[in-house]
Amino acid sequence: MSAQLNGLLIEQYKRCWTYIGTAQGREYQPQVSVSYSQSGGLVGRPVLRNPPSDPALRSLADSALRAVQRCNPLQIPAQYMPYYNEWKDLLLRFDPVEMMG
Repeated sequence: MSAQLNGLLIEQYKRCWTYIGTAQGREYQPQVSVSYSQSGGLVGRPVLRNPPSDPALRSLADSALRAVQRCNPLQIPAQYMPYYNEWKDLLLRFDPVEMMG
C-alpha cells in the first residue's frame, strides 16, 4: 500500500514541480525530508538532505523544495488515513527523469 501512496504523492508533486535547467547527464536526485499533518499539510519546513556539491545543480535542488511547498497541502485519499504513522515523515526523492517523463 505504501508504494501506491508514494505513486499518488509523486503524481501530485509532478504537477507542482517546474524545473528548467541543465542537469541532464548528471547523477543527482534531490532528497527532501517532509513531515505531514493528518490532513496532508506540511508540518514545519521541508529540508534538503543532500545539498549538491556542484553549484550548477543548486537550482534543481531549489526546484524540489519549491514543489513541496507549492503542493501544500497534499490530497491524501481517505483509505490511507489509518496508515498515518507510515507516511507522516517521508524522504522524497526527486528524480528529474521520472518527474519530467
